[in-house]
Amino acid sequence: MVSSILGFTACSDENDSPQTPLTDVVMNSMASIGDIFTINGSGFDKTSTQIYFRNENEEEIHVKDLEFTATGIQFKVPTELTPGKYTIILKQNGTWPLGEITLLAMSNPIKNLVYPTELHMGQNMTIQGEGFNSTAKVYLEDIDGKRSEALEIISTENGLTCHVPSNLKSQAFYTIVLTQDGGEWKSEIKAVALLIKRLNSIMIPVAGYWEYTAWSEEEPWGPTDSIWIAPKQNISELIYDTQGRLTKIIEYTEEEGEIVGEKATTTTFEYNTVNQIKVVVHNSIEYSSITFEVKNNQVETCTVLDVWDESYVYEWTYNEGYLTQITEAGTQEPIWEATYSDYNLKDIMTYGSNIPFEYGTQYAYGVNVPLLLTDDTFIKYAGFLGLTGRNSKNIPEKYYLTGSEEGIHIEGSTDNDGYLTNLSLSTENEARIFTYEVVQ
Repeated sequence: MVSSILGFTACSDENDSPQTPLTDVVMNSMASIGDIFTINGSGFDKTSTQIYFRNENEEEIHVKDLEFTATGIQFKVPTELTPGKYTIILKQNGTWPLGEITLLAMSNPIKNLVYPTELHMGQNMTIQGEGFNSTAKVYLEDIDGKRSEALEIISTENGLTCHVPSNLKSQAFYTIVLTQDGGEWKSEIKAVALLIKRLNSIMIPVAGYWEYTAWSEEEPWGPTDSIWIAPKQNISELIYDTQGRLTKIIEYTEEEGEIVGEKATTTTFEYNTVNQIKVVVHNSIEYSSITFEVKNNQVETCTVLDVWDESYVYEWTYNEGYLTQITEAGTQEPIWEATYSDYNLKDIMTYGSNIPFEYGTQYAYGVNVPLLLTDDTFIKYAGFLGLTGRNSKNIPEKYYLTGSEEGIHIEGSTDNDGYLTNLSLSTENEARIFTYEVVQ
């Protein structure tokens, strides 16, 4: 960046000095750290010319790797400098101040930079952006300024991947610090460190009740006999392979700790390619399969085959990582839309129904509660696979179904690592209980 151009004849710092070695010196009065800087002029000597930046404390920083041109010299402004005012010093047959310069902070060379908001301890993370090189390093800085380095850095076409240290403090917030070519930049939004767990099971308790089995046919009419239906738990287990991929969902019922009937595989997951996952739904009255096409760990499209062998393709749209729209391919009308505010899903419009959510300050990980409550089949399976984009930050306190004025109250509780373990609704006698296992 240039604010003005200086032109002058150099004068020596020393009394009785030799004759000024340069003439017709022209240079910018402002530059950014790390920029290539040019000084035009005549009289530079390839064998003896040295350039220094002198700060206001009279400290000098030597410039390395001068490049001599037909019109003068050029060099990279040293990255160890800090923003401020300097005097550029020439040392050549004496010491010569060439003029004052204001240095600005180094420009970030990474374009379209997107930092993650969650740090999965012991796992890889991706910083999206274009322009990373082999000098890039990543640090995670806590509130006290202590830094931990993220290792195993690999630059890719769409960004940089690195390994998050496993010794971070769970649920603590860290600033992501990126360095490259001597420059340093910090994320504006802090990221939370999480011990990564995967969903292991969902249990829905069902309360016991009396079921009437006989009725009087004469007055007074009413039930004459009944049986007690014992409490039970409907359980869905998520099964993973050795690569950590979800392979099937098994469902069964328990009464008093004993399995009633047989366990049944209701869903299987087939990994056709790296970016294609087929969900086979068993004994469904709606769908035979759902095939997800995945890009950047998000569903890009899904192809749905119903039980009548009719096929439909849906396109998924995201904004800043949040799922905002699902539209049938070839149409302009979305079948599902969502709006967000303060990192939370605030409103869903689906098939003409509007579902708004209200939030408090309680947060949770593991399950994206608003998407779970919509009970959309496509989104449910994509959510099990972790392919629905960024989760809402908080647990909703209330949501409203179409025609509901009072709203449905929601209560949730978490484990010590912030993962949602219990969810209950004011309109139901049942709850949802979630269990997890740590991902190694």
